[in-house]
Amino acid sequence: MILTFYARCLKKLDRKDDYVRVILKILGKNAAEAVGSPDADGALTSSGQESSGTVVSSSPSSSSVTSTTEFATDILSYAAELHREISVPLNRYMRNITVNPYIRHYDDKDGFQLQLSFRCMLGDRLPIQSAKVKISSTSDGSLREIWLESDEPLTLRPGLIKLWLHSNVG
Repeated sequence: MILTFYARCLKKLDRKDDYVRVILKILGKNAAEAVGSPDADGALTSSGQESSGTVVSSSPSSSSVTSTTEFATDILSYAAELHREISVPLNRYMRNITVNPYIRHYDDKDGFQLQLSFRCMLGDRLPIQSAKVKISSTSDGSLREIWLESDEPLTLRPGLIKLWLHSNVG
């Protein structure tokens, strides 16, 4: 409650960097509280289709969880205006993060794709332009990176999310 009030004060003072950091804390607290509540077994995939399974309400019944609709909208609009990048661990907002170990090679071009799945613990829908994953090799001492990215926008909502990430690296 106090953190929410503090966030609104930062917004009125136009302190965008601090406001986004506090919003991220609020979203993380809500996700942590949602862990104990029932999860949704059916959620939107990156193609916008509902995955199989019965949808069970994933909104905690506790009134202590702050409505985050306002904050989710603000974080998207403020992200482009930040003075520096803010990194947060994915596991603060997601659970059961799994990378399918079997990759698919393209037949008609160089590159591959792999499937990422996770349980989104955010209480509201959150549209995102793209999802990106960096694969790094540190075993031989040299730093090698491969970036994979979703090829279409998607909407995160509470429940299981499965999406395909693509790379043009052969």
